[in-house]
Amino acid sequence: MVSTNVPTDQKAAATAHGPIAKPDRDPIAAPTGEQQSLTRIARALQAAQSDAVKFVVGDEPALDSPPSLLRVLRRGVATLVQGNAVTMGQVGTLLTIGQAAQLLMVSHASVTRLLDGGELGSVTEGQDRRIPLDHLLEYQAKIAVERRASLQELTRLSEELGLYDLDVGPTTLKRLAELDEEAEP
Repeated sequence: MVSTNVPTDQKAAATAHGPIAKPDRDPIAAPTGEQQSLTRIARALQAAQSDAVKFVVGDEPALDSPPSLLRVLRRGVATLVQGNAVTMGQVGTLLTIGQAAQLLMVSHASVTRLLDGGELGSVTEGQDRRIPLDHLLEYQAKIAVERRASLQELTRLSEELGLYDLDVGPTTLKRLAELDEEAEP
């Protein structure tokens, strides 16, 4: 991906480059009495297609739910059903290297290497590099697919070699250590 200058309208649209997901409000937790209702809503949201979810507010006509809102609702309701609290935060559409590192759960240097290697796209804002959120999300999705494929290959190889059938108790470990000692010159 190529670095480009950020158009003025994108600069204005980008939020401040502060910490990621700074909560706007106190955590929201569901009282025990809401669990049954939340569970039913969670099941309905998981089963629904995005175009099948409609909101009715008072006497207003039903409103279709955009897919992004449906994802937020699914995650939020699922979290509440599990008995956890939810906070809401904002993430800008142009991220600093530090913010991208925080979202990827890697170091600042790792993000810089990804940028320098062209694995992660960036734009320039003045003299600073910014990572468009959509580039970061695409990279995360790509890595998730690669990780899943690698794990499937490791599982296949382990099964092929019979590694799942090994008894690796203390006796086996002791015997392996003995064999290792015997093999040393």
